Amino acid sequence: MRERFAQSEIPFFLLPTLQQWKIFFNDFGLDSCTTFRAVDPWKIGPYVDAVFFHTYPADCHSRANPYVISAEMSIMRSANEGRDIIGGLDILRYIQEDVYNQVSPAEAIATVVAHGGTGLFVYGYNGLDDGGAFAMMPPLFKDSVRVGLDWLKTVAPQISGRRTRETAILFPLAMSILEPTSPGMAAADHRQDLLGWYQHLCDLGWMVDIVHPDQVKAGVLRDYSALIIPKDTCYKHLPDRELEDAIIGWLHDGGVVLHGPSCGVVRCLAPPEHPLAEMEYIAWEPR
Repeated sequence: MRERFAQSEIPFFLLPTLQQWKIFFNDFGLDSCTTFRAVDPWKIGPYVDAVFFHTYPADCHSRANPYVISAEMSIMRSANEGRDIIGGLDILRYIQEDVYNQVSPAEAIATVVAHGGTGLFVYGYNGLDDGGAFAMMPPLFKDSVRVGLDWLKTVAPQISGRRTRETAILFPLAMSILEPTSPGMAAADHRQDLLGWYQHLCDLGWMVDIVHPDQVKAGVLRDYSALIIPKDTCYKHLPDRELEDAIIGWLHDGGVVLHGPSCGVVRCLAPPEHPLAEMEYIAWEPR
């Protein structure tokens, strides 16, 4: 398809969009098609010029959290390895009880740029859905958007090279593809586990990347000192022995794995003579 467009004498501007809403931290409060998806952006990446989707600063429980944009931009950056990144944002006035009243549009745009975004596609800003017409938005809201865009214009041209690689988080592919995401399901809590790891590591000042199992099998862990394996409740339904062997080999070379409970991949890494102990909590008492 790209070759056919390239041969055309009529100039086309192609904007490949995977979907309207989020890729992982879906809105579990909505009983709509936007919460039912099983898209793997890493698989689509090689066939388009750029992979991106729309995100906004709210977690699976509709709570304002700017780290959601950061984490999903990490997914976009990983799926577009070696290419320019287009950041997709929903900038809507009333979404999730006016989430942009807690996280400013300027901060959201700056987060996209901080993750290497050299372009920005905004949804809802023209009045679609609950966006509200731009002309009717409060001056403070419009000023914040302008500050963010001015910063993008100044900083984006200076972005070059590859980010420092320190810590990787394994994307829970099986859970992302297989787990039901209907309202009221436990999936909202399950996906928060990755967000918790991501936010904690960022707060500690670590550079964090979210990596796909295929990238791990291709040897990407050689660039990292630690691997975080978050909750993946569906791994037993989509096991990957090649992935396990790649992690084991990296561990033998000195790598470090951190994980929590309900982590299917880690249970497969433990040798039969040393199975992982069942633990869902830490018991303690003051001295």
